[in-house]
Amino acid sequence: MLFASGLAAVAAVYETVPGGGRVVAPTVMYHGAQDWLRRIAERRGIGLTLFDATDPDGLGEALRAGETTLVWIESPVNPTWDVIDIRAAADQAHAAGAVLAVDSTVASPMTTRGPTTLSRSSKEDAESAPSPNSYSHSGAISRAAPRCWI
Repeated sequence: MLFASGLAAVAAVYETVPGGGRVVAPTVMYHGAQDWLRRIAERRGIGLTLFDATDPDGLGEALRAGETTLVWIESPVNPTWDVIDIRAAADQAHAAGAVLAVDSTVASPMTTRGPTTLSRSSKEDAESAPSPNSYSHSGAISRAAPRCWI
């Protein structure tokens, strides 16, 4: 699917969450995306839990197995440039039965190593981290591992 803007893609992903579903997202993220998420959550009765992306246990503590529908992350996070471990987020989201969406506006799929191999615990990954000078409106949605870039 193609969208005229990154926020249009964000809105399309958010609209897939059913009423009564639950979304987990970082406390600090692109304000336009978080504002849209808050509006959709309020309008459609969707639970919203925000987590501290700088806390290694933050995402895991925010998830509710069987209740969380969508986990939304940015990596790197806008505007702080914190890097969320995509592989760990995918593992945690999938273990809870949720879909993971990755907004990689700052680090496009071309500059982010394959999400199935990306891990901030690896020195090699740290050395090949995406450049903040690479821009594209894109994201990933996955059940097995992020692989479908929007």
